[in-house]
Amino acid sequence: KAGIGKTHLFANEAMSLLNANENALLIIGSDCLSDINILEQLKDNLRLDFDFEDLIDILEVIGETSGKIVPILIDALNESWKPQLWKYVLPMLYKKVKDKNYVRLAISFRSEYQKSILPERFLELDSVVKIEHRGFRNNSLEAAKQFLGHYGIPFTPLHMFTANIDNPLFLTLYCKTYQGDEAELPVLYERLLEKANEKIHIKLAKPIEVA
Repeated sequence: KAGIGKTHLFANEAMSLLNANENALLIIGSDCLSDINILEQLKDNLRLDFDFEDLIDILEVIGETSGKIVPILIDALNESWKPQLWKYVLPMLYKKVKDKNYVRLAISFRSEYQKSILPERFLELDSVVKIEHRGFRNNSLEAAKQFLGHYGIPFTPLHMFTANIDNPLFLTLYCKTYQGDEAELPVLYERLLEKANEKIHIKLAKPIEVA
């Protein structure tokens, strides 16, 4: 679902590997902004002077040399301009990566886009694993307590009746824009934008004051 923490999961995994001097490739689906072949878009976005498939071969050599798996993490396929283009590319990527020993591919997308993104019976292919990200659904009480405590907001049992309390994005927005009420998600977004605009105005005002 939206805001459940898919991007954060991939970004955190990539950062953890890089901080450990290991290798990872993180690709953002929303960077694919045209209707041309996805592989060509990936080549252009990564500024490669060779095909994306060749990059997979290079990552395999890197992995073999280091003795460590090199993951390719492609986040938010549904945020591409033409998400249906992935349906024709994923079988090729699957076939390419399946023959590798040190390269693995992980993709994320919102579940309602599955039919438009995945080829038919793709999840039934050998070695393909599906994981549903549930956010804080299984530990919403503990998560809410930690988030509210971090922002100095007193926790009450009433917080657990908030509809989206198990959604990490909602919980973050709720804490950052808390005004003592139980606002819905659109209101939280509006408050966050107001705060962002205030900060922009302050930054713009400082150079004017100096001048």
